[in-house]
Amino acid sequence: MGDTIRIQGVWAIVKEVQLAFTMLTNQDGEIITIPNKHIVGEIIHNSQADTVLELSVGIAYESDTKVAIAAIKKKLAGIDGLSQTRSVQIGIDSFGDSSINLEIRCSVETEQLYEVKFSSN
Repeated sequence: MGDTIRIQGVWAIVKEVQLAFTMLTNQDGEIITIPNKHIVGEIIHNSQADTVLELSVGIAYESDTKVAIAAIKKKLAGIDGLSQTRSVQIGIDSFGDSSINLEIRCSVETEQLYEVKFSSN
């Protein structure tokens, strides 16, 4: 209970496990009930209390990637809800037509996923 799982196309926090069903809740507060017969034998992705958040940022080709990455790390350091046990990963993902695309992967407390994703701090 309390772990974030992904199963049967559903991604949510386990709130209750009963003999016949498992009750989950998602970021929107919806209650999702999955009969256990649909869980037994399935592959379950369990990320404990966190969810991986992937973001991308495009920077100009003439930009210094080291400076951009340092600025992103500094910005993320001030946001509540990031996992304190897993480190942030930032690097060059691709070279687009008009930008260098940086990929950011960080673990976020599931219950604060959208607050962190859309944070403007």
